[in-house]
Amino acid sequence: MAEASLLFVREDRAVADRLARALESHGVAICASASAYEGSDGYDAAVALFSSAAVKSPLLMERALAAEAEGKLVPVFVGFCHLQAPLNKLALHCLLYTSPSPRDDRPNL
Repeated sequence: MAEASLLFVREDRAVADRLARALESHGVAICASASAYEGSDGYDAAVALFSSAAVKSPLLMERALAAEAEGKLVPVFVGFCHLQAPLNKLALHCLLYTSPSPRDDRPNL
């Protein structure tokens, strides 16, 4: 089973909880705490939720930069924000839809 750290700020808790449930339903074990991510030991990836509140968090940004340096960062855009260099060069995964149609088999985030 893949293991990932989920990096987020408390303002993004609801989105983080939904994303964690979706990832866990696909077999990814989640550690949902920015302070828990001290390096790559034990984690296959670090999923960072970037929002206007998140980019103001020195701890989250520090952990995201460390994960990027280790090649383990999965950046996820959950709101409009401006990332500073070097993270401003990242391709972000976007979670903007919140309600799939009955024909849609994507997880409901």
